[in-house]
Amino acid sequence: DANTVAGHATTRKLSALGGAQILATQMQKSGAKLAGVYPNSNPGMSCSAPPVKTEHFIIGDFFVADPTSKCRFDENLTLKEDFDFTCTHLLEHKKVCRLNRVLLHAEHYVNEGGAVAV
Repeated sequence: DANTVAGHATTRKLSALGGAQILATQMQKSGAKLAGVYPNSNPGMSCSAPPVKTEHFIIGDFFVADPTSKCRFDENLTLKEDFDFTCTHLLEHKKVCRLNRVLLHAEHYVNEGGAVAV
């Protein structure tokens, strides 16, 4: 099962630059204009998904966007702007590039309420 696979996986810590370079490379290979990581830090869940998905949510905490894309964040949104940004890319470019084997461990993940905790 996916938890067993995840338990035997090789893990590496990456710098933000190293992670961004991996995302940018895969984004270019896929032809997408937006790339991101799995939306939570659970390796078992990420291993239950294909390594790359082209129509799934890109979390706003860590992503790479091609500067040639005309897609921009809607500055009128105060929450869920990453959902809107993903949908905008899907409408405009017909795909995104989510790497399901790259997990983000962000400090705010431990806050009660997530990123919006005070």
